[in-house]
Amino acid sequence: ILNTYHRFVIMLDGFDEMKFAMAPNDFNHISAQIRNMATVDSKLLLLGRPDSIESEEEKSRLTSSSFHNIPLKADSAPDFDSLRIVFLSKEEYLKLIRNFLNSVPDTTSRRKPLDQLISMVESLNLGDILSRPVQAKMLAEVAGDPDVDLSAISRFILYDLFIKRILRREEEKSVRRHLGTAGRLHFMRLLAWWLWTVKKTRTFAASEVPLEIVQKFHIQNVSLDGLRRELLTRKIHRRL
Repeated sequence: ILNTYHRFVIMLDGFDEMKFAMAPNDFNHISAQIRNMATVDSKLLLLGRPDSIESEEEKSRLTSSSFHNIPLKADSAPDFDSLRIVFLSKEEYLKLIRNFLNSVPDTTSRRKPLDQLISMVESLNLGDILSRPVQAKMLAEVAGDPDVDLSAISRFILYDLFIKRILRREEEKSVRRHLGTAGRLHFMRLLAWWLWTVKKTRTFAASEVPLEIVQKFHIQNVSLDGLRRELLTRKIHRRL
């Protein structure tokens, strides 16, 4: 009821992760539901990576009330405006790291002075990965650990830490107990090799993952489709 009085701003985050495992009919159904919601209250934000929309038809189905180039309305919902969030500048990610370190107490009293840590971060050769907020925050957490040699951090070490952290979080969930870190890492390696040597693209649909890869990871009483979804949960390969 409150939504009909425009009392909410609704934010739907992670659409790219949801879309990843959808069949075409599922996408059409979910798009219709989202558009129906926007009909009631147009203050709706749909958040996700833009590469999850794979065709102009999908884009039109989700964001437009028109039938492609035909001057006929498919529904009464408003058209969506598409915006891209830019990456952080160097000044912005250094500020993020500084603010994070300022907010975390130094419980060991062994941490280097803040200005020295920031200078060390500036000297690292990490390419552009710190322009992504997730990686910038992760480096800030690493920089705040007095036992870590910050000068030895490379982009590969940072990604390795990133992957292990996500996998550890997955292991803490009871619904993920059937497949451990070693199995997920093995799946990721097989998937990466298939993408590199066969698919030769950076993106793919869940249904495209070869069954011969999926079948290597048997979970009792779980169908192949369910197993595929489980293996692709969190989709680290799409976050990097």
